[in-house]
Amino acid sequence: MTLKSKALGAEVKRKVVVNKFTGAKGPVGQMIGFRIEPKVGLVVEIASVG
Repeated sequence: MTLKSKALGAEVKRKVVVNKFTGAKGPVGQMIGFRIEPKVGLVVEIASVG
């Protein structure tokens, strides 16, 4: 996994790029967005497209 960040206006977009993951039961997205919240920690951005 690789961590990447990019400034987008006043916000910083962060993402985890999955390079290789062999233990998944199903497809894993290649890029996963996340943010860090005070007193919470790591929050994974989950989006569903139907």
